Amino acid sequence: MTRFEKQNSVNVNVIAYHDGSDNLPEGLFPRRLSEEMYEEKLNVLLIGNEGTQHFVLVTSVNGLLIENSKNRHTKHYCMRCFKGFVEEESLTKHSEICEKFKIQKIKMPEKPKDRICRFKSYRKTIKHLAWIAADFECVSKEVSCDRCQGECECSSRTQNVAEFVPYSYALKLNSHDAKFNLPVETYTGHDCVEKFIDRCDKLWLMVKPTLDFVKPMETPSAERQLELDSAIKCYLCEDYLLPGTENRHRDHDHTTGVILGIA
Repeated sequence: MTRFEKQNSVNVNVIAYHDGSDNLPEGLFPRRLSEEMYEEKLNVLLIGNEGTQHFVLVTSVNGLLIENSKNRHTKHYCMRCFKGFVEEESLTKHSEICEKFKIQKIKMPEKPKDRICRFKSYRKTIKHLAWIAADFECVSKEVSCDRCQGECECSSRTQNVAEFVPYSYALKLNSHDAKFNLPVETYTGHDCVEKFIDRCDKLWLMVKPTLDFVKPMETPSAERQLELDSAIKCYLCEDYLLPGTENRHRDHDHTTGVILGIA
C-alpha cells in the first residue's frame, strides 16, 4: 500500500468491517490511516470472503458511516476514530488530540437497565460515635546516595535527594457525645510518631467500652409506634419495604437506645 501511495502520489485510508466475533464490536473500523502528506486522498473499504480480499472505493465516507449515527445530517468524520462532527472546526480541534493516539474504533458502553445512578454506600451516612482528625508536620532532610561518595553518579535508578522526617503532630478526637469531644492536642519531638500511636491507643481504650455496650431498644410512644407501623419505605435507602413483617427491621442506636427507623 505504501508503494502504491508513492507511485501515485495519493493517500490511501483503509476501512474494514468486523463481524462481532472474538468479543470485538461489530461494524466498520479504521484499518489503516495513511501517514503520507499528498493532496489527493482515497478511502477504500476492505471486504473479504473465504480467504479472498478486495478493495472497494468509498466515494462518500459520510454516506458509509451515517448508519452509525442517530442524526442523519452530513457530518465531518475523523478517519482515526470515526467520530463524527457537525462542524468542521470541531473536527479540527478534535484531530489535534486524536492524532496523538493510534487508530481505533470508539465503542460506548451499553445503556444499563437502570439508567439512574443511585447512592448505595448507606453505611457511610451513619454517624460514628467518635473519630480522629490528625495532621503531621515534617522537615525536609537532605540525603546522600548510599552507593556513591560525594555527588551521585547513579543514572540507572531513582535518586533519593531528600526525606521527610516527622517532627510534630496535631490530633483531635471528635464526637457528638460531649465526653469524647476533646480539644486539639499537639506534640513536638523526634519521637512524635511513637507518641501519636500511643495516644491513639489510649483514646481507643477510652472509647471502646461505650462502643461495646449495647443499650436496649427504647419502648416507643403510641405516636411513634403508629409512625413505625405505617412506614412503607426504608429510612436509610428510601426504597419501598418488602411485604411481610419478617422484612421489617427496627434499627436503633446502640449508644442511646433510640429507634432510628424501619429498615
